[in-house]
Amino acid sequence: MGTVLVTGTGFKPGSEVTIAVDGAEPIARVTVRADGTFVYTATLPAGATRDSTIVIRGVDDGGRSTTVRTKVSVKGESIVDAPTVDPDARLALTGSDAAALFGFASLLIVVGLVLTSRRQVATKPR
Repeated sequence: MGTVLVTGTGFKPGSEVTIAVDGAEPIARVTVRADGTFVYTATLPAGATRDSTIVIRGVDDGGRSTTVRTKVSVKGESIVDAPTVDPDARLALTGSDAAALFGFASLLIVVGLVLTSRRQVATKPR
């Protein structure tokens, strides 16, 4: 039918998660990494429908049994997974601090003005 990348975070390191489609028997058993994540490329069974649900069962990092469900849309031979957003994710910091750059440029201008005015005073004939 097709494949879909299944990933998860927040699981107990070293534990096992099961991945099933539409609550049927698991199609995979995956060991959770030391950082609490797992990654698996699942092949959907022939019986998967256009609105199948992937069901992930495991133990969270607090030791509680947990079940996660996510919808998967099957269109022809391609599979489009509904995106998930990690609420704790942070955007990468790129570029520079504009305020610091502006302050440094202002300081250089002031120093330049001071040096220029001293030079003019020193070169005036007496």
